[in-house]
Amino acid sequence: MAIPLIDNIRTELIGIEAIIDAVTVDRDTAIARADTATATVARLGEENAALLVSNQALLARLAALQPAPVKVDTWIGATINAKAGQTAAAALTAWEQTKGRCGVLRTFNSVLPTSFSSASGASQMHGRHRIISVKGAATAAYWDRFITSIPVEHDTAGNPIVTVLVIWHEPENDGGTMTPTVYRAACHLLEQRVRASGRDDVVAGAVLMSWLERDAETLNTSSADWFPTEHVGNFVLLLDPYDPNSNRTLRAQTEPTLALWRQAGGVWWGIAETASHRTGDDLARWITDGLDWAHVEGASFVCWFHSAVGTAAGPTGWWLDDPKGAAAWKAKAPVMR
Repeated sequence: MAIPLIDNIRTELIGIEAIIDAVTVDRDTAIARADTATATVARLGEENAALLVSNQALLARLAALQPAPVKVDTWIGATINAKAGQTAAAALTAWEQTKGRCGVLRTFNSVLPTSFSSASGASQMHGRHRIISVKGAATAAYWDRFITSIPVEHDTAGNPIVTVLVIWHEPENDGGTMTPTVYRAACHLLEQRVRASGRDDVVAGAVLMSWLERDAETLNTSSADWFPTEHVGNFVLLLDPYDPNSNRTLRAQTEPTLALWRQAGGVWWGIAETASHRTGDDLARWITDGLDWAHVEGASFVCWFHSAVGTAAGPTGWWLDDPKGAAAWKAKAPVMR
């Protein structure tokens, strides 16, 4: 009676041994797989390190290929809105008494002016560089007529007075049917007509707000989406960076968009509008440091937005009436060479 019991026990032991053998095989397989994975991780780490070195080398080459800032005269000016009871001429005179000669006058037209003489601020533009921003669906015929109407002028040294023409000022702010595609087409048409005119004293410009980089408002778009893509070297990019909360330098507000412009092949640039709510010595430093930086970086124009209105203007507006701020601006006007 004992033999069957022993046989049963032997059978059980054989089964247990088979299970142990199977576990051993699985363990060995798992160890082998772990060793393979470890080797793969090590190899990938080496490859990643090599790719990182290669990427750093490519970035260095890209930085070397990007154009260095062009050394230019930086003309200092403004958009000058009249205060209550002032004429446009009186507003310009008051500006120049405390903030120095306006080397470049920038004006905005909410509709297409029929000619230079009908553009906003035209009578104050004579004898100084000017930036004329407009909104409207301009045709080739319109631009041909308008460009022809711009007077040919020279400064006292015999240098040409430059007129920068801008279509669809701040398109990122328009919404609706205004898209990068629509905007670029309008810019390209403007540049084509300027080039066809043969006028060296007329330049195509593009004014963007730069808030897409400055405020990181969105992860899905950037100012680069709006850059002209044809004959980029013929355009001057003009930005509108502000300091509404008195916490950002002009450089910090502007540099990210400027870097994108240069990566896109752009060379010429400037500031069509800027302002800050700072006061006293703080404002004076902000102005001096900002203008010095812009000049070193090759800005052709820098204009203050002297006005009661505008985004985040607040109860005090964007008037440059602070004595120390005005003195700092005057120290750089009308041109930085």
